[in-house]
Amino acid sequence: MNGKGTEHARRLIFSFRGTTLTPFLREKLERGLAGGVILFSGNIESPDQVRELTTRVRSLSPYPVIISIDQEGGRVQRIRWDGWVLPSAREMGKTMSPREIEQRGRHLGRKLSEVGVNVNFAPVLDVSGGDEGTVIGDRSFGETPEEVIRCALPFSEGLSRGGVIPVGKHFPGHGVTDVDSHVELPRSSISREELQQVHLPPFGAFVRRGFPALMTAHVVYEALDPERPATFSRVILEDLLREKLGFQGVTFSDDLKMAAVKSNYSFREIAEMTVEGGPDFLIFTGPEEEQGELLEEVIRAGRRKPEAGERIIQRVLRFLSLLPRP
Repeated sequence: MNGKGTEHARRLIFSFRGTTLTPFLREKLERGLAGGVILFSGNIESPDQVRELTTRVRSLSPYPVIISIDQEGGRVQRIRWDGWVLPSAREMGKTMSPREIEQRGRHLGRKLSEVGVNVNFAPVLDVSGGDEGTVIGDRSFGETPEEVIRCALPFSEGLSRGGVIPVGKHFPGHGVTDVDSHVELPRSSISREELQQVHLPPFGAFVRRGFPALMTAHVVYEALDPERPATFSRVILEDLLREKLGFQGVTFSDDLKMAAVKSNYSFREIAEMTVEGGPDFLIFTGPEEEQGELLEEVIRAGRRKPEAGERIIQRVLRFLSLLPRP
């Protein structure tokens, strides 16, 4: 898998089992055929172990690598050691001032940086629909765009000041969806006007503040693109996010193992859409055999269409050069 197209391999973020790297992932990192890793609770034992693990990841790759985690607070936090646990976004929004939220974010950023994590998939920028039946629920800071902006931006600033890059999610807004994309592909019928007035403002504020990364939603927004979920929609990722909102940073897919994607698209289709203009980074936490299949398809797609992904590769390289080191 050498030669033209391999630069697209650096767009792939893989998971692994256990508290040490697997031979598969070691080999991919050594050959520059992975952009980084995402850590889950099964990879985490103690601060010293995580620090040793992340040092090993960085030492293997000839390039800067992403070492990422989902550490939002509440029900989504992979590390639950004493001094690390945060309340849910909803609770922080109701009980803390923006300054207190910034301090919590900064403390978390420092802790993550100390163990070698450089990217945190937080905060959630989705505006909650106010219904406990929705998927996002208490992961959202509030039920209005103003509430979300008031809390999510200080949290992001804190993470940055602590030494970790925040990734806002899930563009263009997952807050009113009652179908879990882990299970099936959600479709949203909310109007273009509601998206613009309610759900997009937190993302617009995040972009204007200069944060360099967003995560996409595996949701079909019928008013914008009735054919493809946001993750693979040029209308949403290019026309809306880059042209209208002026975003110059990178996009991460949500996990491509989710049924919303994996049950609807083959690896070849995912690779084709990715090279043509999908998310800049692809997160995939499936079995290693499938990780290898996706990697091969992405490289093949890059070879078939060498001109198509040039702007994406430039964004990826620019982002990797920004990664903070512990």
